[in-house]
Amino acid sequence: MTPRQELWTLIAFGFVARVAAWLLRPSLPPDEIFQYLEPAWQHLYGYGWLAWEWWVGLRSWVLPGYHGAWMALLGALGACDGAAVHSFLQLHWAAATLLLIPAAHRMGGFFAALLCAPVRR
Repeated sequence: MTPRQELWTLIAFGFVARVAAWLLRPSLPPDEIFQYLEPAWQHLYGYGWLAWEWWVGLRSWVLPGYHGAWMALLGALGACDGAAVHSFLQLHWAAATLLLIPAAHRMGGFFAALLCAPVRR
């Protein structure tokens, strides 16, 4: 199997695993909601609960801003239900993590070449 075939096989398996996990609806850590989605929702719609880290400035607004942009786009398309938006964002992040597979594959090849290279004396 060529390296390119290996890569596409890994991406296909990763895609199937992520879709299966999304369909099975695993339990979610509270931080996913309270640290990323709730601040974005509160800024968009004017109600919600912000954790104390937001009030004292310990958290970055980068990820809530990113999620808020998706929420605004989905709201403009008519999807304002919190559960539907959350489900879309879960699927989005599952798909986005597939981008790590080519990076890890490339780094694995780099380190394999580095570690297996003959030592010059």
